[in-house]
Amino acid sequence: EHFVNFQNGPDSEDGASYDPVTDKDKTDDFPSYSENVYSYTWDNVGMIVMNSNYWYAPVTDFIPQISGNPHGYIMDIQLKWLEKVLLKMEENPDIDHVFVTLHATPFPNGGHAKDGMWYHGDNSVRPYINGKAHEKGIIERRDEFLDLMINKSDKTLAVLCGDEHNYNRLLINDTMPRYPGGYDKPKLKLERNFLQLTNGSAGAPYYAQEKLPWSENVKTFSTQNAFILFHVNGKKVRAEVINPETFQQIETFKLR
Repeated sequence: EHFVNFQNGPDSEDGASYDPVTDKDKTDDFPSYSENVYSYTWDNVGMIVMNSNYWYAPVTDFIPQISGNPHGYIMDIQLKWLEKVLLKMEENPDIDHVFVTLHATPFPNGGHAKDGMWYHGDNSVRPYINGKAHEKGIIERRDEFLDLMINKSDKTLAVLCGDEHNYNRLLINDTMPRYPGGYDKPKLKLERNFLQLTNGSAGAPYYAQEKLPWSENVKTFSTQNAFILFHVNGKKVRAEVINPETFQQIETFKLR
């Protein structure tokens, strides 16, 4: 009632190749992205807000029967919009730093190994539209998402996530294990280091850390309540993670 978000994102998934309604006069069969996918700038920082629970089917096991989109999966039109906005920010000389934020984690670390963009390494998880499976599985789509932020953008500093009831900082790089055994799809080569910052520790019961293929790349993991401050000074960015109850500094680190 008191706040609104920007409306500069894509309209919906209407018109995608898998849209079952081809009549151009009927364009409301998918939910709207209005105010839940958007971007904005603040001084020399660009922020891109994604929706990782779009057209969400809460029972993943039944998606092949009932259709819907699994938690964490970014559908085609939203992904194309992200590519367009990242390119626009990359070419904008007034923007030095970009963050992408969404709820689900590309790499869960505590409480969501069963979903996020991982599903215990099960790439068969994907949307079904009108009873038909999408051609790309969750891990393939995760890699396309990472490729845009890491390989196609030099300005993007980190992906900011929630979902897991803890704070953790993950260093993503090309040597980090990130595929299940026997994975038979092309594997993405990452051209630089990148950060995933997960903070869902605003007061809900905490999730302990899980053992996952990339656990050695987790640089910090805390179950304290936490918030992250980003200190931007021109070309430099520093993060400060603080417990809001005790004002204890959990950690500080440089992003650029």
